[in-house]
Amino acid sequence: MVKISTQYKGSWVSKFHDVEITYNDNVWSVIAESEDEDELMLGLFDKKDGSSFMFNLENVEEPGELSNDDIEGALFADIYNKDNNVVVNRKFEAFLGGMIFNFVEYTFNNKKFGKQKLLHAFSRFTHHVPLFVFSWPIDMPLQGQSYLPLKHQAFIEGLKL
Repeated sequence: MVKISTQYKGSWVSKFHDVEITYNDNVWSVIAESEDEDELMLGLFDKKDGSSFMFNLENVEEPGELSNDDIEGALFADIYNKDNNVVVNRKFEAFLGGMIFNFVEYTFNNKKFGKQKLLHAFSRFTHHVPLFVFSWPIDMPLQGQSYLPLKHQAFIEGLKL
């Protein structure tokens, strides 16, 4: 079961996967959703400051055959196509939902909202690769010792993988 937060009125439940996401609908709007038996993608966006949250679960026959470099390269290429001046700030491992994830933090220019931080987090399940993407304005403070601001921390505090 992937269950993300439980405190808010906004809710999205997968039709095919054991995934439920609740969110503060005063802050976040659903901007993208797609799913079938093999994959799912949900994107949320804050129209006030350009912050976003995305969860993607991709079916992969042999997740162990994908190296971190392969995954990071594909993710970087997508950002680079939007901003050729994107900068990789750091890479690290940390727990997310009780599992170890690989993180890559970037600084990029959002054409509408200016400089932002973007954080990819990916891991491997038996036949799926879960990917989280968080973005926020560069000057938004992080929550304590966290690698995320408070508005994003709310998504993962109820995360169970």
